[in-house]
Amino acid sequence: MVRRDHCKGSRSGKRVTGANLIILVAALMGSAYVLAMALRSSEYWWVAWICLLPLFWAIRTLKPIGASLSGAIWGIGFFLFSIFGTEAVLSSTSISLTLLAIVPALYCGLGSLLTRRVGFNPLLLALSWIGVEFAFKPLGLQNGLLAETQADSTHFHWIGRLLGYIFIAFLVACINATLLAVLSNVRISIPHEKSIFKGLSNSEICPAVLTFLLCQLSTLHQIYPRAPPIPNRIRIWHI
Repeated sequence: MVRRDHCKGSRSGKRVTGANLIILVAALMGSAYVLAMALRSSEYWWVAWICLLPLFWAIRTLKPIGASLSGAIWGIGFFLFSIFGTEAVLSSTSISLTLLAIVPALYCGLGSLLTRRVGFNPLLLALSWIGVEFAFKPLGLQNGLLAETQADSTHFHWIGRLLGYIFIAFLVACINATLLAVLSNVRISIPHEKSIFKGLSNSEICPAVLTFLLCQLSTLHQIYPRAPPIPNRIRIWHI
Protein backbone atom coordinates (compact mmCIF):
# COMPACT_ATOMS: atom_id res chain seq x y z
CA MET A 1 0.00 0.00 0.00
CA VAL A 2 1.51 3.33 -1.08
CA ARG A 3 1.38 6.19 1.37
CA ARG A 4 -0.04 9.30 -0.27
CA ASP A 5 -0.07 11.66 2.67
CA HIS A 6 3.59 12.65 2.18
CA CYS A 7 3.86 16.32 1.24
CA LYS A 8 0.33 16.73 -0.06
CA GLY A 9 0.93 20.42 -0.64
CA SER A 10 3.33 19.88 -3.52
CA ARG A 11 1.69 16.98 -5.35
CA SER A 12 -1.92 16.25 -4.58
CA GLY A 13 -2.97 19.90 -4.47
CA LYS A 14 -4.94 21.82 -1.89
CA ARG A 15 -8.56 22.89 -2.24
CA VAL A 16 -9.01 26.59 -1.54
CA THR A 17 -12.39 27.65 -0.20
CA GLY A 18 -14.02 30.52 1.66
CA ALA A 19 -11.66 32.77 3.56
CA ASN A 20 -8.59 31.09 2.04
CA LEU A 21 -9.82 32.02 -1.43
CA ILE A 22 -10.23 35.65 -0.40
CA ILE A 23 -6.74 35.68 1.10
CA LEU A 24 -5.28 34.09 -2.04
CA VAL A 25 -6.93 36.59 -4.39
CA ALA A 26 -5.84 39.47 -2.15
CA ALA A 27 -2.27 38.16 -2.13
CA LEU A 28 -2.22 37.78 -5.92
CA MET A 29 -3.60 41.28 -6.44
CA GLY A 30 -1.14 42.68 -3.91
CA SER A 31 1.69 40.94 -5.74
CA ALA A 32 0.55 42.43 -9.05
CA TYR A 33 0.27 45.88 -7.48
CA VAL A 34 3.75 45.98 -5.95
CA LEU A 35 5.29 44.71 -9.20
CA ALA A 36 3.56 47.53 -11.08
CA MET A 37 4.90 49.95 -8.47
CA ALA A 38 8.42 48.56 -8.94
CA LEU A 39 8.14 49.19 -12.67
CA ARG A 40 6.77 52.67 -12.09
CA SER A 41 9.39 53.83 -9.60
CA SER A 42 13.01 52.74 -9.10
CA GLU A 43 12.61 53.26 -5.35
CA TYR A 44 10.68 49.98 -5.14
CA TRP A 45 13.19 47.82 -7.02
CA TRP A 46 13.57 45.51 -4.02
CA VAL A 47 9.93 44.33 -3.99
CA ALA A 48 10.53 42.35 -7.20
CA TRP A 49 12.56 39.87 -5.14
CA ILE A 50 9.50 38.92 -3.08
CA CYS A 51 6.49 39.87 -5.21
CA LEU A 52 6.18 36.48 -6.95
CA LEU A 53 5.66 34.56 -3.69
CA PRO A 54 1.86 34.22 -4.14
CA LEU A 55 2.35 32.86 -7.67
CA PHE A 56 4.85 30.26 -6.53
CA TRP A 57 2.65 29.39 -3.55
CA ALA A 58 -0.16 28.61 -5.99
CA ILE A 59 2.20 26.49 -8.09
CA ARG A 60 3.48 24.60 -5.06
CA THR A 61 0.12 24.08 -3.36
CA LEU A 62 -2.78 24.11 -5.83
CA LYS A 63 -3.83 21.71 -8.54
CA PRO A 64 -3.08 22.76 -12.14
CA ILE A 65 -6.53 24.29 -12.72
CA GLY A 66 -6.38 26.33 -9.52
CA ALA A 67 -2.81 27.39 -10.25
CA SER A 68 -3.79 28.46 -13.79
CA LEU A 69 -6.66 30.55 -12.46
CA SER A 70 -4.29 32.14 -9.96
CA GLY A 71 -1.91 33.04 -12.77
CA ALA A 72 -4.73 34.59 -14.79
CA ILE A 73 -5.93 36.64 -11.80
CA TRP A 74 -2.39 37.85 -11.19
CA GLY A 75 -1.86 38.79 -14.84
CA ILE A 76 -5.16 40.66 -15.15
CA GLY A 77 -4.48 42.47 -11.88
CA PHE A 78 -1.04 43.47 -13.08
CA PHE A 79 -2.52 44.80 -16.32
CA LEU A 80 -5.05 46.93 -14.45
CA PHE A 81 -2.51 48.33 -12.00
CA SER A 82 -0.11 49.07 -14.86
CA ILE A 83 -2.45 51.10 -17.06
CA PHE A 84 -4.01 53.20 -14.30
CA GLY A 85 -2.31 55.71 -12.06
CA THR A 86 -0.13 58.76 -12.53
CA GLU A 87 2.13 57.02 -15.04
CA ALA A 88 1.06 54.09 -17.19
CA VAL A 89 3.59 51.27 -17.35
CA LEU A 90 1.97 49.39 -20.23
CA SER A 91 -0.22 50.33 -23.15
CA SER A 92 -3.87 49.50 -22.59
CA THR A 93 -4.29 47.23 -25.62
CA SER A 94 -6.11 43.96 -26.08
CA ILE A 95 -2.80 42.27 -26.90
CA SER A 96 -1.32 43.28 -23.54
CA LEU A 97 -4.42 42.08 -21.67
CA THR A 98 -4.47 38.78 -23.54
CA LEU A 99 -0.79 38.09 -22.94
CA LEU A 100 -0.99 38.97 -19.26
CA ALA A 101 -4.02 36.73 -18.77
CA ILE A 102 -2.86 33.69 -20.76
CA VAL A 103 0.92 33.53 -20.24
CA PRO A 104 0.92 33.52 -16.40
CA ALA A 105 -1.99 31.05 -16.44
CA LEU A 106 -0.03 28.66 -18.65
CA TYR A 107 3.12 29.12 -16.60
CA CYS A 108 1.39 28.42 -13.28
CA GLY A 109 -0.60 25.47 -14.66
CA LEU A 110 2.46 23.81 -16.18
CA GLY A 111 4.49 24.67 -13.09
CA SER A 112 1.91 22.92 -10.93
CA LEU A 113 2.07 19.85 -13.16
CA LEU A 114 5.85 19.86 -12.93
CA THR A 115 5.71 20.24 -9.15
CA ARG A 116 3.30 17.33 -8.80
CA ARG A 117 5.67 15.24 -10.91
CA VAL A 118 9.14 16.01 -9.53
CA GLY A 119 8.57 18.25 -6.52
CA PHE A 120 8.89 22.01 -6.02
CA ASN A 121 12.13 22.97 -7.75
CA PRO A 122 13.04 26.70 -7.80
CA LEU A 123 15.76 26.17 -10.40
CA LEU A 124 13.43 24.54 -12.93
CA LEU A 125 10.69 27.11 -12.28
CA ALA A 126 13.15 29.96 -12.76
CA LEU A 127 14.38 28.46 -16.03
CA SER A 128 10.76 28.14 -17.15
CA TRP A 129 10.22 31.82 -16.34
CA ILE A 130 12.60 32.69 -19.16
CA GLY A 131 9.86 31.55 -21.55
CA VAL A 132 7.48 33.97 -19.84
CA GLU A 133 9.91 36.82 -20.46
CA PHE A 134 10.12 35.97 -24.15
CA ALA A 135 6.33 35.74 -24.39
CA PHE A 136 6.05 39.20 -22.81
CA LYS A 137 8.28 40.91 -25.40
CA PRO A 138 5.25 42.40 -27.25
CA LEU A 139 4.46 44.36 -24.07
CA GLY A 140 7.21 46.79 -25.04
CA LEU A 141 9.27 46.64 -21.83
CA GLN A 142 12.86 47.43 -22.72
CA ASN A 143 14.45 44.98 -20.29
CA GLY A 144 11.63 42.49 -19.91
CA LEU A 145 9.24 42.27 -16.97
CA LEU A 146 11.38 41.41 -13.94
CA ALA A 147 14.70 42.87 -15.08
CA GLU A 148 13.02 46.20 -15.82
CA THR A 149 12.44 46.63 -12.09
CA GLN A 150 16.22 46.42 -11.55
CA ALA A 151 17.24 48.77 -14.37
CA ASP A 152 18.22 51.59 -11.99
CA SER A 153 19.54 49.40 -9.18
CA THR A 154 23.23 49.88 -8.46
CA HIS A 155 23.41 46.31 -7.13
CA PHE A 156 22.43 44.59 -10.37
CA HIS A 157 22.90 47.12 -13.15
CA TRP A 158 26.38 45.84 -14.02
CA ILE A 159 25.18 42.22 -13.95
CA GLY A 160 22.50 43.04 -16.50
CA ARG A 161 25.01 44.75 -18.76
CA LEU A 162 27.33 41.76 -18.65
CA LEU A 163 24.88 38.83 -18.77
CA GLY A 164 21.68 40.36 -20.14
CA TYR A 165 18.21 40.99 -18.74
CA ILE A 166 17.20 37.34 -19.14
CA PHE A 167 19.73 36.34 -16.48
CA ILE A 168 18.39 39.01 -14.11
CA ALA A 169 14.83 37.74 -14.67
CA PHE A 170 15.99 34.18 -14.01
CA LEU A 171 17.75 35.29 -10.83
CA VAL A 172 14.71 37.21 -9.52
CA ALA A 173 12.37 34.28 -10.20
CA CYS A 174 14.81 31.82 -8.63
CA ILE A 175 15.17 33.91 -5.46
CA ASN A 176 11.38 34.21 -5.14
CA ALA A 177 10.87 30.46 -5.48
CA THR A 178 13.78 29.66 -3.15
CA LEU A 179 12.47 32.09 -0.54
CA LEU A 180 9.07 30.37 -0.67
CA ALA A 181 10.76 27.00 -0.16
CA VAL A 182 12.67 28.38 2.84
CA LEU A 183 9.52 29.91 4.34
CA SER A 184 7.63 26.63 3.83
CA ASN A 185 9.59 24.97 6.64
CA VAL A 186 12.17 23.35 4.38
CA ARG A 187 14.98 22.09 6.58
CA ILE A 188 18.31 23.68 5.65
CA SER A 189 21.45 22.07 7.08
CA ILE A 190 23.35 25.32 7.69
CA PRO A 191 24.21 26.11 11.34
CA HIS A 192 23.41 29.44 12.98
CA GLU A 193 21.42 30.67 9.98
CA LYS A 194 19.47 33.05 12.24
CA SER A 195 22.63 34.94 13.13
CA ILE A 196 24.13 35.11 9.65
CA PHE A 197 23.27 38.78 9.15
CA LYS A 198 24.16 39.91 12.67
CA GLY A 199 26.54 42.85 12.68
CA LEU A 200 26.02 43.81 9.03
CA SER A 201 25.31 47.40 8.06
CA ASN A 202 22.13 48.33 6.19
CA SER A 203 24.00 48.61 2.88
CA GLU A 204 25.37 45.09 3.30
CA ILE A 205 22.13 43.31 4.24
CA CYS A 206 20.62 43.08 0.73
CA PRO A 207 23.68 41.45 -0.93
CA ALA A 208 24.06 39.15 2.08
CA VAL A 209 20.42 38.04 1.87
CA LEU A 210 20.74 37.27 -1.83
CA THR A 211 23.99 35.37 -1.28
CA PHE A 212 22.38 33.34 1.50
CA LEU A 213 19.37 32.41 -0.63
CA LEU A 214 21.52 31.48 -3.61
CA CYS A 215 23.58 29.17 -1.40
CA GLN A 216 20.41 27.26 -0.55
CA LEU A 217 20.05 26.09 -4.15
CA SER A 218 22.90 23.64 -3.66
CA THR A 219 21.09 21.99 -0.73
CA LEU A 220 17.40 22.40 -1.52
CA HIS A 221 17.44 20.13 -4.57
CA GLN A 222 18.57 17.23 -2.39
CA ILE A 223 15.57 17.45 -0.05
CA TYR A 224 12.68 18.36 -2.35
CA PRO A 225 9.76 15.95 -2.06
CA ARG A 226 9.54 13.57 -4.97
CA ALA A 227 6.40 12.12 -6.41
CA PRO A 228 5.87 8.39 -5.81
CA PRO A 229 7.08 6.12 -8.64
CA ILE A 230 4.53 5.24 -11.28
CA PRO A 231 3.83 1.50 -11.09
CA ASN A 232 4.05 -0.56 -14.26
CA ARG A 233 0.53 -1.95 -14.24
CA ILE A 234 0.85 -3.67 -17.60
CA ARG A 235 4.01 -5.52 -18.54
CA ILE A 236 2.98 -7.33 -21.71
CA TRP A 237 6.45 -6.95 -23.16
CA HIS A 238 7.84 -9.10 -20.33
CA ILE A 239 5.56 -12.07 -21.09
